[in-house]
Amino acid sequence: MPLLLWDASALAKRYVRESGTETTNALFAAVPSVQQSITLLGYIETVATVVRARNRGQITRAAFQQSYVRLRDEVANDPGFGLIDAGPAIVLGSVALVLRDNLNSTDAIILTAFLDFVSSLPQSKPTPIVVASDTRLLRAASSSGFMTVNPQLLSPEEATTFLESLS
Repeated sequence: MPLLLWDASALAKRYVRESGTETTNALFAAVPSVQQSITLLGYIETVATVVRARNRGQITRAAFQQSYVRLRDEVANDPGFGLIDAGPAIVLGSVALVLRDNLNSTDAIILTAFLDFVSSLPQSKPTPIVVASDTRLLRAASSSGFMTVNPQLLSPEEATTFLESLS
C-alpha cells in the first residue's frame, strides 16, 4: 500500500470543487488514513484555501462550514492520519531545496519535512507518493526521489490503477 504525502494544492480539492476534485477523492478513498500524511503547515494551508474560497464567494457560508468540519475531522481529528511537524532543523534544512530547486519557502519546508519523515520509516516502508498540483513542487519532489501524482492530470480511474500497480 502506498503512503500518500499530501500538499495543500491537491488536498484542498477534496473540500473545494475544482479541477482534479474527483481524482483527489478517488485517491483519498483508495488509501486508508493511516497511509496518508500532510505537514501541519500543509493542513493550515488547506484550511486557508477553503477560507479563501468562501471569501471569493466560490462556496457559500454553509458549504464552507461543512467543508471545514469535514477537513478537520478527516485530517486533524483522525488519529490515523499523519500530521508531520516541521521544527527548526527542518526549516533550516529546507534552504538547500530553495537553492537547488528554486522553491518558495513553504514548499521547501514541506518537501524537507516529507524527506525527513520518510527517512525515519522502517526499511519495509510503503512507497511514498507526493500528491500535489503545484508543478514546481512536483518537479522538486521527483528530483528528490519521490513518486508524484498530480490529480489534475489523471482521471480517477487512472489514479486508482496507478495505486493498484504499486501493490
